[in-house]
Amino acid sequence: MPEAKNSPKITAVQTLTEEEYRGACRAAADFLFPRRRRWVRVCLCLSAAGLSASLIPAALAAAAPVWVPAGLCGAFAALAAAVWIFQPVVRGRRAGRVFRSCPLMALEAKLTLTRDFAEAESRCERFRKYWTEFSLGVETPRAFIAAGAPGRGPLIVKKAGLSPRDAATAVRIFSGAFGLRFYRTGKRGRRRRWNP
Repeated sequence: MPEAKNSPKITAVQTLTEEEYRGACRAAADFLFPRRRRWVRVCLCLSAAGLSASLIPAALAAAAPVWVPAGLCGAFAALAAAVWIFQPVVRGRRAGRVFRSCPLMALEAKLTLTRDFAEAESRCERFRKYWTEFSLGVETPRAFIAAGAPGRGPLIVKKAGLSPRDAATAVRIFSGAFGLRFYRTGKRGRRRRWNP
């Protein structure tokens, strides 16, 4: 299919590191699965702890042991603290294992973004994915991420290798491809929507 003459196109060469891949996977997972966000799970645990604490007066009035609701309250509060501390570590380890299991991810790749598709080419592989194959797009302070393609990890375009003009073109491409499924995160003079 011939491309339109004025269609935006970006070409960039980049090499991903494990830390960049971990951050991109975390950002994409927060928007792909909103109920798995760290603060949502912590709020659920704290709500359960508050509900357990509200049962303490009923236990006192019924001459029942108070240690049961107090113990539940403490257990849910401890679970909230554990989720807050360990969830990023566990997610990072999973993403790190995926990155280390595929040596192709660490190779230098030439990325081409157009209005209709994204194409990546390294010395060992070449693939083309159309934007309709991805579920959503995310812009973080460090990268553009397209996630949710079946059978493939997220497509990550680092901002470090882009000129300001190319970054603006990438925003146009992603917002045109994903519409309301394009999320922007970080501090850029607006409300922060991502909890790193």
